[in-house]
Amino acid sequence: MNEAKKSLIFLTEWVLEKSSFSDEVQKSLVKDYVLWKWTAGFDEETKFQGCRFWSKQSFEKWKATCRKFKSGKKSGKFSKGKTNGLRHDHVVPRAFIFNKLRNNSNGKISGILECLSFGCVLTHDEDERLNGNLKDTMPEGWKDVWDRYRVAFRDKGITIFEISWPDAKIIKIILDMPQNES
Repeated sequence: MNEAKKSLIFLTEWVLEKSSFSDEVQKSLVKDYVLWKWTAGFDEETKFQGCRFWSKQSFEKWKATCRKFKSGKKSGKFSKGKTNGLRHDHVVPRAFIFNKLRNNSNGKISGILECLSFGCVLTHDEDERLNGNLKDTMPEGWKDVWDRYRVAFRDKGITIFEISWPDAKIIKIILDMPQNES
C-alpha cells in the first residue's frame, strides 16, 4: 500500500475515532475528500485516466474523443472541465462506505477502503441508471461489490473492463451482462 493511502487511512481513523467534529463534518471529510482521493487522486491518476474499471461504452467514447489516444500516445486526457459525457462512479456508493466506516468497531478501516472503495467510469446514461433506488446504497442481500450494477443493468446490459495504465489496455472483462431482448 502506498504512503498516500496510508495517510488517508490515518486521516479517516482520526476523523471518525478521535476528532470532535460533528457528524456532518465527519461525513463531509470522509465522503468528499478521503473516498474521492482513494479512487481518483494519486500520482498521475485522475477520476478518468488511471481509473481501473470502465464500462465498454465509456472506454470506446474516451478512445474516440482523446486526440493523444487516437494519435497512438495512449495517454489522452480531456481538456480541463470537459468530460465528454463520462462520469466517475463509486461502485459501492460513498454514503454506504461512510456508514460502514462509521459503524466499524473492529479497526478494519483499511480493509473496508481496500475492498469497497474504487471507481468505475461510465457514460452519463449508464450513471443515470444507478441514480434511482441504488444511488446511496447497495441492493438487499448483496454479496459482491458489482451487485449494484447487476441490479441496475439487468434489463439494459453492461460490460465492465479492467484497464491497465498508462497504456490504456483492456486486461479482462469484469462484468458482462447482455441486453435483455424482451
